[in-house]
Amino acid sequence: NAVDSLFSTAEVEPKNFIVTDFVDLTSLQNYSKLGYIFSNSIKNSLIKKHGSRVVEAEVSKYFEISGNGLRVLSRDLDRLRADAFDLKRAVVGTYTYTDEEIIIFVKLIDLETGIIEGSYAKTLPMNCEMMYLLTQR
Repeated sequence: NAVDSLFSTAEVEPKNFIVTDFVDLTSLQNYSKLGYIFSNSIKNSLIKKHGSRVVEAEVSKYFEISGNGLRVLSRDLDRLRADAFDLKRAVVGTYTYTDEEIIIFVKLIDLETGIIEGSYAKTLPMNCEMMYLLTQR
């Protein structure tokens, strides 16, 4: 649903993307499996439903995967645009949660301008599975 919503609000063709791991909105870190699951779900949807090319972060020198998730290593948009993969857009996600719900935010960002071209938010009830994924590293 998130990917469909992003492309219905943004008038762009799904071409080359990098998708970051979803991070906790409070810490901006990914300490759980939940962020990896969310980002992989987005990657899968971009590829399967929209025929997008998703660049794996490990092969891009301005992105880093650590124990805390995927991070952008530069705030310099010119450096990101110059990447050999011709990345035009990034899909980034955050989440926050309470004992009763989890709220997911997804943004489609134009790397040339920094403008958010599409956004999506969804509130889901917190359940045992979500809580389990939040506690697993």
